[in-house]
Amino acid sequence: MNGNNNKICRIFSININSDQDYQTYAAQRKSSVVHETSGQIHSVLNQNEVEDVDSSVDGEFRLKEHNDFSNSQHFQGSGSLLSDRQTSTLPELTNQTPVNVRKWFVLTSSFFNLFITGGFPFNMSVLFVEFLKAFGKSKAETSLVQSVCTGVYSIGGLLTGELVTKFGTKICGCCGALLSAIGIAVCFIAPNLEFLIFFVGVMSGAGFSLNAICASTSVSQNFLPKKRVLALAFVSMGSGIGTLCFPLLLQYFIDTYGWRGCLLIISGIVLNQLACGLMSGPDVIRPAASKFQQNMTENNETGDSNTTLSRLKATLQNKVFIGFCFALSLILAAFDGLIIFFVDFFEQKGFNRTSVVWLYSGMSIASMIFRFISGLIAQSPKVPKLAIPAMCAFLGCISLSLLPFMTSYSLNAVAIALFGSALGGTLTVVSITTLELVGEKKFPTGLGIVFAASGIASIVGAPIAGNFRDISGSYTYSVLSGAGACLLACFIFTLAMIYQRQHGEDPRSRFNMEINVNARWKSRRRSSFLPWRESVDLGFSI
Repeated sequence: MNGNNNKICRIFSININSDQDYQTYAAQRKSSVVHETSGQIHSVLNQNEVEDVDSSVDGEFRLKEHNDFSNSQHFQGSGSLLSDRQTSTLPELTNQTPVNVRKWFVLTSSFFNLFITGGFPFNMSVLFVEFLKAFGKSKAETSLVQSVCTGVYSIGGLLTGELVTKFGTKICGCCGALLSAIGIAVCFIAPNLEFLIFFVGVMSGAGFSLNAICASTSVSQNFLPKKRVLALAFVSMGSGIGTLCFPLLLQYFIDTYGWRGCLLIISGIVLNQLACGLMSGPDVIRPAASKFQQNMTENNETGDSNTTLSRLKATLQNKVFIGFCFALSLILAAFDGLIIFFVDFFEQKGFNRTSVVWLYSGMSIASMIFRFISGLIAQSPKVPKLAIPAMCAFLGCISLSLLPFMTSYSLNAVAIALFGSALGGTLTVVSITTLELVGEKKFPTGLGIVFAASGIASIVGAPIAGNFRDISGSYTYSVLSGAGACLLACFIFTLAMIYQRQHGEDPRSRFNMEINVNARWKSRRRSSFLPWRESVDLGFSI
């Protein structure tokens, strides 16, 4: 913002109730006066004033003539009307670094963050065999190390999503890195399986949960809508590459240093997430709250003093989102049931450890490739976001149905590549679809709810698959039950998509408006739109 006499005029909660209304609204404005940010549309001029606008660069616009805001209406977040001409001094906004540079650092750090959070917690199959030998427990009990880790990682999202909303990605990301690293490091002296379940499962799982939400939230804060979907898809590829690399790293570290030394080295790798946390956060730092900001905060929270409860309530009232969460929990539980027992499953089919690790790597490569493909598909406005997980659930059903009956190595490789494609596509659209369904403001909360729902299913799913194996003596029923869960998930995704279309619950039809107007007093004539003279810079802040 420039000038000493900066003024601000804020307009909130301009609702558009259908796609048709949005198309009509957008058609009445030139592109230079419309700026979209994750379900939010930022504009200031109606059809009569578009001729007075001269577009410049970096999202700033200058009026050619001299308009008047005196008859405009200003709204607060809850939609109630404020008095006309209500303005106040706008605090100076300072950029840490140029946004076009800083966002790439954020993207890189988020990529590496998800490389670790998606790589280690979900790829402990190699360690599962070592834990089985070291402690002599049943497969169902031993599987609790990974299932509790992934479960806390997911269920903790309900809490960590709110923590990220309240304290920001920087603080939460750094705390998460320390929790995960310490939880894994102390397992170097683990005396029993219960010790591993608590420190690797609970403690490190909580840290990974914080970092996963921080990574996605930080990307959504730094990229505009047109690039955000592709950025989220790129970041999710970090999990795919982590899934590809970590089994090989774990096997190498185990062969060289044993499983205890392996955990100690992994804790050092995880500690690098501390640097990722320091790089996270939005691209704009606001100064200490001024009187104006305090007043605006009070106005915006008048509708509900408990903002956390109101966010949860509003999110849980979204029927399409609830259906998405339930179906996603089913499909992730099915996938988790195979991934945990992956090494043991294929070794029982007669393949040696090296061949199994290469199968796992092939699955990870297919997953990584399809993550990016799903992101490209999700960019198309003609493709419903719920259609992608429905397709992935169907692919998962087919692959899991075929795996128990495949005998040759090549056929198993084809089936597991299909499984990896389904897994990658599903994981990519978690953040993308959640953002579309709940909007940017409730994104950390919505992502936390998604994590929680899938975490509950993961905690239950892996022990159930292990019990099927212990009772029947083979993994056939475990894998086939996962295929049934994928088929049910595909059906629910399809129903949610149909319901969304029939009831008009398209997130693209919900927009919130927030406009910062920076004006300088001049000495020319006044028009009917702006009470200030000469030129007006419209700067958009998120």
